[in-house]
Amino acid sequence: MSEQLSKESEQRKNVILSVGLIFLNCTLAIVGFGGAYEHDPDNVLSIFAFFISITILTGIFAFAYHDRKYRWVKWLFGLLVIISLVLSALYWYASELGKGFNH
Repeated sequence: MSEQLSKESEQRKNVILSVGLIFLNCTLAIVGFGGAYEHDPDNVLSIFAFFISITILTGIFAFAYHDRKYRWVKWLFGLLVIISLVLSALYWYASELGKGFNH
């Protein structure tokens, strides 16, 4: 009984540490990607890079913990994948549209 309680306590500590590191990495991604691309006046590539990094980190967290109480993270991961795909489609559309106006 005490061993199971210790295991749950250790897993809770690992989850808290993982979530803290994800937030720290997201903060660093915001700082690092903010203005990282010189020829991107609207910061579209920076936003896309941020969403890709947060999607990857959330995916690693979602598939590392298989407990039922962390099922919401898999839903968040799915939402972030959809947002990343939509942003990449919009970026592709805007770049192709821009090529049409290139003389």
